[in-house]
Amino acid sequence: MSTPSRADHDEAPALEQTARLNARIGWIRLPIVFAIGGMIIGLADNGRGLAWLVAMLLVERVTTWIRLRLVAGEERLRRPYLIAIGVISTMWVAAALLLWSADTEVARMAATVCLLITALAGIVGGQKDRLVSALLLAPPLSALFLLLSMHLIAHASPLPATLGIFAIVGACISIVSCALVLQQSDRNFVQKNSELERVSRALAESKAFLEETASVAKVGGWRFDLATQQLEWSAETRRILEVDDKVTPTLEMALACYSPEAQPIIVKALRSSLQSDAPWTLEAPLALPSGARKWVRVTGKITTVGGTRILIGAFQDITERVRLEEELMQAQKLEAIGRLTGGVAHDFNNVLTAILSSAELLENASEARTAQLGAAIAKAAARAGDLTTKLLAYSRRQVLNPIVLDVNVAVEEAVALLAPMLDRTIDIKLDLHKAPLWAMLDAAQLSNAILNLAINAADAMPEGGVLCFSTAINAQGRVVLEVVDTGAGMTPDIVAKIFDPFFTTKDSGLGTGLGLSMVHGFVNQSGGAIEVESKPGQGARFRLTFPAADAVPPAFQPQATRAAQPAPARILLVDDDDLVRDALTHTLVEHGFSPVAVENSKAALARAVEAPFDMAIIDIALGAQESGVDLARALAQIAPDLKILLISGYTPEKLDAEAGAISFLQKPFTREALLSSIAALQAPAPVRATGT
Repeated sequence: MSTPSRADHDEAPALEQTARLNARIGWIRLPIVFAIGGMIIGLADNGRGLAWLVAMLLVERVTTWIRLRLVAGEERLRRPYLIAIGVISTMWVAAALLLWSADTEVARMAATVCLLITALAGIVGGQKDRLVSALLLAPPLSALFLLLSMHLIAHASPLPATLGIFAIVGACISIVSCALVLQQSDRNFVQKNSELERVSRALAESKAFLEETASVAKVGGWRFDLATQQLEWSAETRRILEVDDKVTPTLEMALACYSPEAQPIIVKALRSSLQSDAPWTLEAPLALPSGARKWVRVTGKITTVGGTRILIGAFQDITERVRLEEELMQAQKLEAIGRLTGGVAHDFNNVLTAILSSAELLENASEARTAQLGAAIAKAAARAGDLTTKLLAYSRRQVLNPIVLDVNVAVEEAVALLAPMLDRTIDIKLDLHKAPLWAMLDAAQLSNAILNLAINAADAMPEGGVLCFSTAINAQGRVVLEVVDTGAGMTPDIVAKIFDPFFTTKDSGLGTGLGLSMVHGFVNQSGGAIEVESKPGQGARFRLTFPAADAVPPAFQPQATRAAQPAPARILLVDDDDLVRDALTHTLVEHGFSPVAVENSKAALARAVEAPFDMAIIDIALGAQESGVDLARALAQIAPDLKILLISGYTPEKLDAEAGAISFLQKPFTREALLSSIAALQAPAPVRATGT
């Protein structure tokens, strides 16, 4: 069977792309089928469990066959494939019902997990086709709603049962929203990928046009006499090829200057030119004795001089142009991926905020099982929040969370994590300041910086050596962190470029050239400075300096009492996302606040004029034409004493010092984080910029 080409894949209908996606993740289905079948046999009914297992294996086998034929291009199997997907979804619902009928906590938990796994399959497996997603999502979510609702009605009082049912509905809606967001992000990814390919094609066309227009700009010349077999080089050609003037060039010597893979192409061009008298142009890498990596643009054509046919052409050193083209394509790729990941992370943060708020409402249910399920959902949402934080960090939209920390402790923790990763031939030494060194830094980013420096140092010591970490206080009272290795060292020209983006001394494919750039950016953003000292054969010394913190952090003082609860207040809630708005409204009402929720700036300003508010909670991104920061400034003009809390899945914008008492909270956030931010704003001293 032939493998579909990339073009065929891009143009395939959404259903066929879904089949390809499900084929890639098919390895995980059989273990789950056997696990669920075993639970039915062990917890419910042996006969029914065995029958379900056999039937499910048969359905999986048939579906796999249909899927493979559909991927191979048999479009007539689209309808049978949809039917098979529906049957699989129904079989999972049947498995959940069999488990639920066992009427035990373990069985009900297994049934709930079974339905959630099916819903997850609908989210992941149906991201390219809404119909497949609906077939995989609707039955398990409906069954999950009915089973949990009936369980709440049977075992809980009316009010908790009603709240629980609403929470279940919210969770189901959130799951469906996740599926829709994933589908939209997949479409955005395909669109961005198409745009990137169009840019690449445009770059290739521009490159070809540049080659044609520059064919007359002969930097170095060459001439080959077909009659006498004599080759002549100009002085510039000799310089490019690093050949002395006293050397007499030959055709064999000229071919040997090219890399092995380029030599057959050059020979083919020469032979074609001799046969057709057509001019030719090639770009090829050189393999010079010095080891220098160069690219040249070589042109040639047949001409007649004094009745003798000769090959005449030109050399142009295009090494810098090739390097810039590679960096440009890499930058475009990173920019496209960065924008995509940042957008996806922002959208997911909104959805996760709604999920987390709904789950925390479930945790307050009086029925223990419902509270446990709520806690599990909240834990999963928090873990997903960590993933979106990583996406935002990749797209350079992350929020730094500086805290007062002891740099000595941070180094010890990083080294403990690093030690198992390094070769045993590398001896790690610590020379830390005796007293704690307090600095206001982002702990995670500091750890990443230490790991980056250490890994680079280890790469410079392939045969082993000493890697030393030391800390101190300099004469200016700044905290100093030094990372010193005994590796190969660097030349002055490399040291001058060490922090440049994309610059790397590693072999192709072994480094992106962004590690030290990210370290440099973090240090500067933290108010510090970074210096490097190195000479060939004498290792390298990286010196990082940071401003010292003014005081010891409260975390190192005796344990404080729990933060005071916020006082009741009338709150203006502004967010353009219905899920977030509804979820936060429920949370605020439950904790005694009086929220008024609106979706845009116009409605918010109208409400603020009608009646006073104690506080406003505003999403920074209110749409393409609206900004939460601008709304905060406008509200501050109407009510100067209004406390304002900005929320967003992106980094907070720079705030005007006269915009009022403004705080910031990163999505997704927990109920405790929201209440703490509200309480902090209500405190006598205003809080300027806080994050979670």
